[in-house]
Amino acid sequence: MKIVTCKFILVFWGYILFSFTSYSQGRKSLDNDNGLLKFKLGSSINLYKKDIKYYWIDKKGKESYDYVKGDIKQVYGKSVKKINLMFVDDKLYNIHVNFGVLSNEEQWDLIEYLQKKYDLPEIVRNPDENRQLIVIWETGKVLMQLEQYNCSSPVMSCETDVFINSKEF
Repeated sequence: MKIVTCKFILVFWGYILFSFTSYSQGRKSLDNDNGLLKFKLGSSINLYKKDIKYYWIDKKGKESYDYVKGDIKQVYGKSVKKINLMFVDDKLYNIHVNFGVLSNEEQWDLIEYLQKKYDLPEIVRNPDENRQLIVIWETGKVLMQLEQYNCSSPVMSCETDVFINSKEF
């Protein structure tokens, strides 16, 4: 009985240690990536000037641009509909990737891919009538959200988006 209990405790603590180590590594990857592909959070708008088109500015002075170069066809293994970049004081603050309408299988493939790369998400919930799913990964520097909109939503109906935000602004 004593040997079985010791083995159980050893296996249990090994699992906890392994889980914690893989959690830290995944979250570290999100901080190390600090963006997506060639888009690095905190980088200057001057790096992208010839590849972006002005979209709008909000009340707080955040400027939003559509990435129009057309060289990025896929992100995280899924086709991209649109990429939008948001700047604060000419520094990249937010990367928004719109995947358009994904099937349920594609949606869960994307979540699984992100889970393998960045570990388990911190929050999964049905937040409101416009969004049916939000999945969040958060570190000290970066907040990444995957959102799937309801088909009845007046905004981005049935579409899936990933937002990567710098927490330094």
